Amino acid sequence: MFNKTLMTATLGLALLAPNVTPAAAQNIKRIEINILSVPDLDLIGTVAPGGTLTLAPGQVVRLRMSGIADRGAPRYPSARYEVISGAARITVRNQNEEVGNFTIQGTNANSRERTVISYEVLGRDDIAPGLRTGTINVEIGRAMPVPNNSGSGGSVTDFRGVILYEGPGFRGNSQALEVAQLKTLQGLNGAGSIRVQDGCQAVLFSSPNFGGASITTTRDVDDLTRSRLGRSAYSMKLDCSVRDGITPGSNQSSRGVTLFKDDNFRGAQHTYVQDEPDLHRTVQGGDWASSLRIDPGCEVILYRDKNYGGDFSVVDRDIPDLGRIKVGNDSVSSLTLRCNR
Repeated sequence: MFNKTLMTATLGLALLAPNVTPAAAQNIKRIEINILSVPDLDLIGTVAPGGTLTLAPGQVVRLRMSGIADRGAPRYPSARYEVISGAARITVRNQNEEVGNFTIQGTNANSRERTVISYEVLGRDDIAPGLRTGTINVEIGRAMPVPNNSGSGGSVTDFRGVILYEGPGFRGNSQALEVAQLKTLQGLNGAGSIRVQDGCQAVLFSSPNFGGASITTTRDVDDLTRSRLGRSAYSMKLDCSVRDGITPGSNQSSRGVTLFKDDNFRGAQHTYVQDEPDLHRTVQGGDWASSLRIDPGCEVILYRDKNYGGDFSVVDRDIPDLGRIKVGNDSVSSLTLRCNR
C-alpha cells in the first residue's frame, strides 16, 4: 500500500535541503606541458610530469600548462613555474602565470647538463591535489657549430636536425638532434613521431644498430607505428645536407628525382637523393608513382621489382606519365640514382 506519510516527509526534506551541487568533480585526469614554437606558437610536442624536453642551443619554446579530462577539450589553467636547478643552461624569456605560460631558451652549451623546472597549477578545484605540482627536466643538445663569420660567442638559433617524440602525434618526451648516426635512441623509449627540419633526411629503423625495417623521410611523420615501419623507431641515420632548403622537385640544387602520385606532376610527392632498394619500406611506399621530375645532370633507373629487379627504365628527363615508359604507372618498387654535377 502506498505510504502517503512517508512520501510527504521525503518531499519535505527535499524542499528544505539547500540546493547543493556535488563538489567540483576532479575530472582532469592528467597534466601535460605543451611545447609551442616561438614566435609561431605551433604545438611541436608535449612533456609529461617528470619527463624530459631536449632543446637545441638557442632554441626558444613556450611551455603551456594543459589539463586533460575524460572528455571535451583540454583545459589551460593558470600555472607558476620556477627553475630549481641548472639555471645556467636556459634563459627565462617570459612568464605569464595567469595563462600558464613560461618561455625559455636553450643556451649554447657543450654539455647535456639537466635543468629542472618545477610547476604549480593555480586556482583549479577540478584537478586532484597530486597533479597540481610537479617537475619537468630540460636538456641541451650539443652545441651547434658557430659559423665562421659570426664571431666566437653567442648562441646559434639556426637549428638543423630532427625532433623525435616518444609518442605519436608529436607527444611525450622529446629530443632535438643533429647528430649523424644513432645506434640507439638515448633517453627515449623509441620514437613514435618525428619532425624533420628543411634540408634534412632521416632514415629510421625499427630496431637498434640500424636493424629491422627502415623508412626514409624528409618530412614530418606524425605516427611512425602506422607508417611502413610498423612500430616505433629505435635507431636513426641523419643527413642534413641533402637539399639545403630547396623545395622538392625544383631544378636548382636538390640533386635528385621527385616522384609524384598523379600524372602531370600532381598529387603527393617525394624527392629521393640516393638509391632505394625497396620503396615499400619508405614512408611513401612503392607502386604509387605516376610522373617524375629529375634534376639536370641526374639519371635514375626505375625498377618494377624491389632490389633493382624486373623491368626497368632509364630516365634523364621529366616524365609526365610513367604509363608511357616500360616500367609503367604505379609500378616503381626500387630505383638507383646518379648525379654527375
